[in-house]
Amino acid sequence: MRILLLSKADLFGNCILNRLVPALRRDNELAICLSDRIFRNERGFSDIDRYMYYTRDLLLDRLFPALDGDPRWKPGGKLLSFAALGEKHGIPMTPLGGNIELARQATREIAAEFRPEVVFCCRHDFIVPPDVFEPVMFGAYNLHSGAVPHYRGPFCSFWSMMNHDELVGCSLHTLKEKVDTGDVVDTAWVKADYSSPLVSNLLNIYSAGVGMFLGHWKRIRRGPLPGMPQTPDSGTYFPQPDAADCGKFARRGGCLANAERCGEILEQYLPPGVRLEEAIPDWKWKEA
Repeated sequence: MRILLLSKADLFGNCILNRLVPALRRDNELAICLSDRIFRNERGFSDIDRYMYYTRDLLLDRLFPALDGDPRWKPGGKLLSFAALGEKHGIPMTPLGGNIELARQATREIAAEFRPEVVFCCRHDFIVPPDVFEPVMFGAYNLHSGAVPHYRGPFCSFWSMMNHDELVGCSLHTLKEKVDTGDVVDTAWVKADYSSPLVSNLLNIYSAGVGMFLGHWKRIRRGPLPGMPQTPDSGTYFPQPDAADCGKFARRGGCLANAERCGEILEQYLPPGVRLEEAIPDWKWKEA
């Protein structure tokens, strides 16, 4: 089966693909597109700058180039860079960049040539054009880091933890042009860990969601999964948090990302026993 995977060039998108690609590659043909758009409120204040450094900039600008270019770090660790993952499984990773129109057109062209039978989208920055997902025979799905319809928007795990929810949802829903409004197929629930930063919680949330999707895979091979339609005016759309929101989150004891936990995560890309300092001596975020 031909599967088009749409994700994002960051830590979470990479971890998602490190889980999905080995599970799906054996009996299927995969094509992968990676967005890399930085939105308003994703730069410009210390909390979000630190978070973006540890979940995007450090990987794309320093860690992955070091791993891909230095034979000392081959064959790598538990996790692989985008390039190493694509090379290992013989799958091209197409970068879409951050321009909306160029990315949507490139996605159309890839889909027209590849003719996917399934589309799976997770953390993708762009609205998928209907002519990409509507012809798909076995379903087009989005994995959303929030329980829809109650949590719609780009950073719902933040808002769920801001609201001090005990459980955080990760919904699998069908793709529609209006974001986060597709029929709800299933929702995985994860107990929030308020002793850990958001980055750890979000990795757990996506891991549960990917596991849920893979659990449905045999059914998808028989045909599109049914879902529960959402009422158009139900639920709440939550925006990208701004500096005031992140400050409130911190005052409540929350943390988006810290060096200790992110260092532990990133060392999974290195061979066993190798410390992150050996690959990147000055890897820690420096406050302005």
